[in-house]
Amino acid sequence: MVGFYRPYTKIVCLRKCKISEARAGNESLVLPTDVKTLIIRECKDVTCLCDIASLQTVTDLRKLKTRDCSGMQNILCPSCCKLYHLQSLEELYIQDFKDWSVLIEREISSTGTFSSLKILWIDNFPNMERLFTYELFSSNLQNVEDIRVCCCEKMVEIVGKGSEEEEAIEATILNVPKLKRLTLRQLPNLKSFCSSRNTMFSSSLESIEIIDCPKLRRIPLLGGEECPASLQKIMVQPSWWDSLDWNHFGPTKVALQTLCQFEF
Repeated sequence: MVGFYRPYTKIVCLRKCKISEARAGNESLVLPTDVKTLIIRECKDVTCLCDIASLQTVTDLRKLKTRDCSGMQNILCPSCCKLYHLQSLEELYIQDFKDWSVLIEREISSTGTFSSLKILWIDNFPNMERLFTYELFSSNLQNVEDIRVCCCEKMVEIVGKGSEEEEAIEATILNVPKLKRLTLRQLPNLKSFCSSRNTMFSSSLESIEIIDCPKLRRIPLLGGEECPASLQKIMVQPSWWDSLDWNHFGPTKVALQTLCQFEF
């Protein structure tokens, strides 16, 4: 077991720890209640967050980083949704989970889970096809400011269809009011940001970066006739930009090209 706690910065790092000992009530793995940043790396026997029993006593967790925990099946299971510390979480970084097909095992109720989340980075999930359902995104991620999704070979959509009941509801237009930065990189099968019948856009976008997403045919989250006044940069590849479908799309190619920065 390897771990450390920096009391002045309130950071805990768990690396190559036996999380199963915590499940068994072993007091050798007890998190400080005032921890702000939790890093979990190479803990092979953790299946999800609720395996860390003392996490239930953490009162103000702000940042969570987890990487290469091969036994982890998803970030949340239904039991994890009772961990109220997630309501204060502002930054979530998840990397190197080759077997995950879903981020969350099933829909979570709108109890404020992820309601404070501002930064979400997802990297190297080769078997994940969809990140969120529309229902989960719309009810829990309205304060997100920065979304980065990279190196997910099978990812087809970021936000997709949920239950049949959700799809039966009349289509709506959802503004993601605080989203400023969207980065999509190395998603070779991505076809859309949102494939649900609902429409999503952001009125506060400042930066869009789309690299190596050859099947994506439109710039996501630009739903109006004009681009948001806040938009400052669009980072793309020239060949992808020239191949986009502009039919029935709001802002024109000419209007947006002045914001382009090309990556060769």
